[in-house]
Amino acid sequence: MHGATEEAGQKSASDADQDGYDKTFDHFPAPLVREIERGSGVSFLGNYARSGTEILHELGEEHLRTGRPISLHSADSVLQIAAHEKAMAVERLYEICRAARAIADLTGSAA
Repeated sequence: MHGATEEAGQKSASDADQDGYDKTFDHFPAPLVREIERGSGVSFLGNYARSGTEILHELGEEHLRTGRPISLHSADSVLQIAAHEKAMAVERLYEICRAARAIADLTGSAA
């Protein structure tokens, strides 16, 4: 399960590596992520480019142990926030996503 907010930007085919990841965009800016963390009261794991299945394999156990949501983006520049229902209530995940969207809108980071 994930919520998402979109980062603005145009891409060309030459911006992607062989796996389809944007080589010019490997993570969201630290100031934006810190502001989302402050606004939502969480500390994220991740914040790098991976497929959802790969990042869950890499960070899933730590997420379940700590309850910290996972921040990622896949082949595009969409901010995704992932959490397992055993570690976080769905409504709490939605609250975090709403906060992320509002902050991205205020900072001009969303399309």
